[in-house]
Amino acid sequence: MTEFIIFAMVVAVFCAIVIYQLNVYKNINKDF
Repeated sequence: MTEFIIFAMVVAVFCAIVIYQLNVYKNINKDF
């Protein structure tokens, strides 16, 4: 069970980073 919790946390952090990067990329494209 502990491994599953750690895995879920890693996936959540990875998804948050991907979403953040996509938002930054969209904002950069808006400026040009």
